[in-house]
Amino acid sequence: MILSDGVQMVVDEGEEIFNMSPGSIKGEINSEEHTEINWSRIQQHPGEARYRMAAVGVSSPVEMVVFAGGSSNPYNYNGIGYNSKPSFASNTVFGYRLDTNQWVELA
Repeated sequence: MILSDGVQMVVDEGEEIFNMSPGSIKGEINSEEHTEINWSRIQQHPGEARYRMAAVGVSSPVEMVVFAGGSSNPYNYNGIGYNSKPSFASNTVFGYRLDTNQWVELA
């Protein structure tokens, strides 16, 4: 499994600020002990960090985890950013190839 990006809250003069936190990690489940996941850092995906991307695993033509959408402005459930500005979905699509351990841009 692949996890990418998130949000980091910082407090500046008493104000809570939510900043994008780029980063990607790969988790491999131990086939002998399914409750054990071995995590490792991987190269960051192309482009800027995204918040709440959708992802799906595909097996054809190659095994990869495909990510789509997400926003560069972290937001609450109503689509309004924690900074009170609307958040817009990215039209970027990219995948992490499991055979080469590399990111590829798809759209």
